[in-house]
Amino acid sequence: MPTYRPLFAAALAFCLSSCGAVPLTSLPSLARIDPRTTDFSVMMVALAAPRSIDAVAGSVHVEFKSRVDDAPERTDTFVLAPTTAPVDLTDMVGTLRESESLSIYALPPEEAARLTIARDQLIAERAAGHKVTASIGVTARSFCLAGVVPAGDLLITTYLRTSETQRFVPLVRDFDLASQPDLTASLRTLPPCSSGAAKPAISSVDASQTRQ
Repeated sequence: MPTYRPLFAAALAFCLSSCGAVPLTSLPSLARIDPRTTDFSVMMVALAAPRSIDAVAGSVHVEFKSRVDDAPERTDTFVLAPTTAPVDLTDMVGTLRESESLSIYALPPEEAARLTIARDQLIAERAAGHKVTASIGVTARSFCLAGVVPAGDLLITTYLRTSETQRFVPLVRDFDLASQPDLTASLRTLPPCSSGAAKPAISSVDASQTRQ
């Protein structure tokens, strides 16, 4: 269930769950993001979640929805891929619990280029006098089980890094999936992750990987 924000708003926020509020301490950093000029090639999304829950490869997407004048709404999808790019993860790794892992996603070059073209085309339409509306969000469509879902809290935290922030900014901190009974029930019936399909993830003990 993704959260969408207006493309031309003052801030651009990405979230893998619409449940939860953006921490107040993150708002100044998010307010610096300009969706009209942000560099999608360096944008990254991070998810801290229980180690037993994994996103299926290819299922984490950027969804770009747009409408020009009275034309039907258009949805373009861009696949986010796991990345081990050399970025500083110290702050995030330092907050991980023993039961959690941290996964980092970025747009491959060809996907970042496609998204930039789509964004720039809308900006040109708007400059030409057309009425333009747009939204952008991140969705995780499919999950699998990499282990037994633990009893109790199932906390997730999501982060965004852009060319403006130059660091990972928390979007939703410690949202408890277990607080949503229907969601919890569905998590426990997920299929197991296929062998070799699990994405690379950083655990709380992998501090040596925080500067790659």
